[in-house]
Amino acid sequence: MLEIPRQQFGGCHDTENIQVFDSEEKSEIAFSLVKERLFSINRWKEFSGFMTAEFVHMDSLGNRVDRIPLNGDLIRIKLPLIPNFDWVVITRLSLNEYENTSSVLMRCRPCGAPNSNNSHIAHFYSKRATSNFILEKKGRQVRVGVFGRNETINYNAAFLSKIRNFLTASGGLAGMAKLQWYFLIKGLTDVHQ
Repeated sequence: MLEIPRQQFGGCHDTENIQVFDSEEKSEIAFSLVKERLFSINRWKEFSGFMTAEFVHMDSLGNRVDRIPLNGDLIRIKLPLIPNFDWVVITRLSLNEYENTSSVLMRCRPCGAPNSNNSHIAHFYSKRATSNFILEKKGRQVRVGVFGRNETINYNAAFLSKIRNFLTASGGLAGMAKLQWYFLIKGLTDVHQ
């Protein structure tokens, strides 16, 4: 069962795409392709398109990697037109198969920048926020989505970073984040690409 954290405070969003295929064989092929793309974090901008964030997959020490993600890996995010990087850590990665259902859950949470001299969260959302990437195949249906939960502005930062976080998070809470995730989900699920 894919568990998304309960929404308790702040903002939230659900961005998902569901496709139904002619056969279970075709849905299995699509599931495998979308899983490969989901795990290709360094290519997310390519799948998302112009004027979207750039994502870089890094190990827990901050070294760029190009492999299947692991719990504890980091993702460095560069938003368009926004100075500085935002960082998240993969806190949960699970793959499950039962009966005619296969699923993947990758949960990310804001974190500090690796090798930083301070303990501040390097993200516009607080450490309570999560982004939950879900891929699920049930029979002929493939569902992929990003579910943001408990998105509150990160005020645990230096003064200028507080202003940046407020402006960036306000845009995210106003729907800009949903657009980013919409374009990513669209790109991940375009099996004709």
